[in-house]
Amino acid sequence: MVTLALIGAGKWGQNYLRLTSQLNTCVIKYVCAQRQETLKLLPDRYIKTLSINDLAKKNDIDGFIIATPGSTHFEIAKYLLSLGRNLLIEKPLTTDYNQALILQKIWQVKKPKVLVGHTYLYNPAYKIFKKLYKDVEAVKSINFEGLSSPERKDSSVIWDWGPHPISMLIDLIKQPIKKVRARGLIKSSNTKLYDKVYATLQFINGIKASIHISWQGSDKVRKLTVEGRDKKIEFDDTNTNQRKILVQIPNNLPRYPNYKPEPALNYELLEFAAAIHSSKKITSDINLGVKVTRILSAIEQSAASNSKLVKLD
Repeated sequence: MVTLALIGAGKWGQNYLRLTSQLNTCVIKYVCAQRQETLKLLPDRYIKTLSINDLAKKNDIDGFIIATPGSTHFEIAKYLLSLGRNLLIEKPLTTDYNQALILQKIWQVKKPKVLVGHTYLYNPAYKIFKKLYKDVEAVKSINFEGLSSPERKDSSVIWDWGPHPISMLIDLIKQPIKKVRARGLIKSSNTKLYDKVYATLQFINGIKASIHISWQGSDKVRKLTVEGRDKKIEFDDTNTNQRKILVQIPNNLPRYPNYKPEPALNYELLEFAAAIHSSKKITSDINLGVKVTRILSAIEQSAASNSKLVKLD
């Protein structure tokens, strides 16, 4: 049994508490929150604290889950990584590329197990979609839409929703991104946070991908579409009828491959627990987290400079 400590008891923290209560490979023993009022709402089976420093002194904690806002990840992760502690960090790794590089450098000293919560990479339907992608001939276009989600006060939609398509595209194409161009819209003059972003990424092998992410929208959309010479495949995470994956071949009826309808977070937690006590490879490791942060920073840079093309070395 892997013993975990949870830092952050908000929406995502509650998801971790709920799911670990159903697993027999890991248990959350400690919970750290910013306010005593939050801790009082939790069951007494958890050991509760307001201090991360107190948690860091505990010898029975195998790993820490950081489920706080993205803007707070850097300081928390920096401290725990310097102690060589195993971490599951909610996406994004940080909201600044230079900070991500600092975390990577600290990690390289002791190399604890670090999993960045790019949850879609653990989604059972996405995993089937990924296998199908390998058979698509002559990819013509790749498009992602992520529309209609709760607005955040601490970060723009780039850092809130951007990690999802970027992590999947890196995972699918497995080639460096060399050019980024983006256009962002800000709803209110009282904030500098983008609430809608259009971005185009060009990979070194010539493949281009388009991204449209927004907190706005009349309908909730979470869709990744790939069109090739021979077929179109689609991963639609909002579909609730066991039809999250579509394969469309010209002049044929659409096909909907099967997948396990299980929460992606389950697989994420199981992989983290397994990695702590073994040499098991982590799908969404710190190196991927740094790559995603780099691309998101380039998107933000391009959007801030009126869609100026940003080239990546």
